[in-house]
Amino acid sequence: MILLLFALSVHSPQAIARALVEKYDAAWMRKDAAGFAALLSPEYVYFSSDGKVMDRKAVLSMLASPEYRIDAGSRDEFRTFVSDSAVVVSSRWRGRGSYDGKPFTDDQRCSVVIAVTPKPAVLAEHCTNLSAISSVSPAPAAPMPR
Repeated sequence: MILLLFALSVHSPQAIARALVEKYDAAWMRKDAAGFAALLSPEYVYFSSDGKVMDRKAVLSMLASPEYRIDAGSRDEFRTFVSDSAVVVSSRWRGRGSYDGKPFTDDQRCSVVIAVTPKPAVLAEHCTNLSAISSVSPAPAAPMPR
C-alpha cells in the first residue's frame, strides 16, 4: 500500500510540475538554452514584472546572450494549483547577475504554468518584484526574466 501511494504521488500532476520547474531552473542557471528550450511549449511566453511580454524566441535569445550573466538563483515557497491537465506552480525566485553590464537583484513572486499532458511543458511564467510591492517608491524592474 505504501509503495502504491508513493508511485501515485511521484506521477501526480503536482510532482510532474515540480520536477519540470526544477529542470527549468537548472537549465536556466547553466545558461543551457537548448536544454531550457526542450522544456518549453512552442507557445511559451514570459510576462515580466515591468509589463513586458517576451515570447519563446526572445527569452532563449537573452539566455544565450553573452551579455546576460546569472551569478546566483534559487526558488522556494512552492505551492501548486491543479486544474485538469494544467498546473500553476507558485514560488519565490531570488537571483542576481547582470545584463548589458547592468547588475540586477531579483526577489520575485512567480507563477509557472505547466501543461502536464500529453507531454509536460512550460506554457508561461509571470513574475512580480516583491521589492516594488513593499517599498514606498517602487524599485525599478529587473531587466531579466525571473
